Amino acid sequence: MKQGIVVQQAQTRRRLLLPAVCFIILAAWQGIFFFHKLDLTQGDLGRHLKNGQIIVVALQQINFKEASLLLTTNYYAATVSEFAFVNHHWLSGVLFYGWYAVAGYTGLSVLLLLFSIAILAIFFDIARRQAGPLYALSAGFLLVPVFAERNELRPELFSYLFAGIVYWILLRFRSGQYSARALWWLPIIGLVWVNTHIYFVLGPYIVGVFLLEALITRRPGFAAVSKKLVFAIVGLCIVSVLNPNFVSGALYPFRIFQNYGLVIRENLSIPALLRIAPGYGNFIVFKVAVFLMLALVLIVKIKKTLQPLAVPLFFSIVFGVWAYGAARNVSLFGWFALPALAGLLRSALPMAVDKKFPRLGPIVCGVVLLLIAALSMRARLSSAAKLFGSGLAHKHTAAGVLAAENISGPLFNDFDSGGQVIWYAFPKARPFVDNRPEAYPPGFFKSAYLPPLSQEKIWQEALKTYQFNAIVYSLSNLASTTIPFIVHRLQDPLWAPIFADTRSILFIRRLPQNESVIKRLELPPERFQITTR
Repeated sequence: MKQGIVVQQAQTRRRLLLPAVCFIILAAWQGIFFFHKLDLTQGDLGRHLKNGQIIVVALQQINFKEASLLLTTNYYAATVSEFAFVNHHWLSGVLFYGWYAVAGYTGLSVLLLLFSIAILAIFFDIARRQAGPLYALSAGFLLVPVFAERNELRPELFSYLFAGIVYWILLRFRSGQYSARALWWLPIIGLVWVNTHIYFVLGPYIVGVFLLEALITRRPGFAAVSKKLVFAIVGLCIVSVLNPNFVSGALYPFRIFQNYGLVIRENLSIPALLRIAPGYGNFIVFKVAVFLMLALVLIVKIKKTLQPLAVPLFFSIVFGVWAYGAARNVSLFGWFALPALAGLLRSALPMAVDKKFPRLGPIVCGVVLLLIAALSMRARLSSAAKLFGSGLAHKHTAAGVLAAENISGPLFNDFDSGGQVIWYAFPKARPFVDNRPEAYPPGFFKSAYLPPLSQEKIWQEALKTYQFNAIVYSLSNLASTTIPFIVHRLQDPLWAPIFADTRSILFIRRLPQNESVIKRLELPPERFQITTR
């Protein structure tokens, strides 16, 4: 009897060992892209940290006036600070800042890695239950670069995590492994989700897909299951109003684009972005994944084994269409495509090979898919190697110098540098603009922001109107106006460049109050080279 128990325990350990090894290998491959130094010279992280700092201080001082403005208006803006804005990700900032206060910038890099591993663990478990750990690993080799399209510390990580948890719970509920009591977790998740990221609407949507499946398949007991899923959707909808903006916050995902006065890169379609950067590896891998899945669907359909993959494929199709239309959804597609691609690979292999050599098929698939991903991502791997590690990628920034030198007065900055201005220099310096198109009036970009960048006459008029004392501009901005605007300022005797690196540049105006700073920090003209081709 004891010998039988020992044998059973050994078999259990072996059964758990293979999934663990496969997950560790895949997590290591993913870590190359997700464990990196933070770039606060652009992006949103600086603003999220400042959001958290303001709210934490408000809680400590029991003074919520500033926090209330932050949650309902464009509080940071220099010119339109009273413009109504639904801060749908405020809790993300609190959590990010709380972690930063304890662990610093190094801790934030580690947090990003931990986030990515947690999300991977959920979707890997779904995939390995669908097709086995080796096929989950093989599919993951190809899809990791797709996950990594959005590999910064952003609030949307909460959406990937919560969407995965909801998906995982519903699968266990559908299979009978969890009782209906597990569905009570969904409104609790929804309550946190609605305050961390705008994609909280995915919660009711995912449950709705399972409800639709139950109604279509009509398995035994489908009526009771459907009723419980309806209650879960209702619960998620009810908790969605439990945010600082109540009903307006709950409905915000459906109207956020009504106020977009500027087209930004992440909202462009993949074809549009590939025209701008034809060799961009992430989108090449995305296209390979889509075409591979389409080919495998045809094979599996011929074998008539497609039905068990209906739900994963449905999610892949919907999120694939979203990703094709807006690049910001590429990572979302990748996570949900992992179980679908693993299942397709498992079902499409010739049965003879699968039975005689059960591990040969997924190993060959894994090697081939890893090579495809690695070759497509050569440039991205090179840049990832340079940034691999923790802490800050750029310890000195334009906005940091602005704050350190106590340079006050009206500031002009570009769209991409708003985050660093908010984190390093606010409230002494308020950004003219930041990378939230929805937080500014629709006409702001067309009338106040874009014309001065492209027309020198309008820039001079804006200078008279706003009396700018400093300029912070991102050098990583690929807009056609960037280089001409920088060149004009370098040639303009009114402005002195006092900081520049590969990411951003800082000018201050030649005024009496700036004389001492200019004398110490002005960069010589030979530091800059203007070439024409």
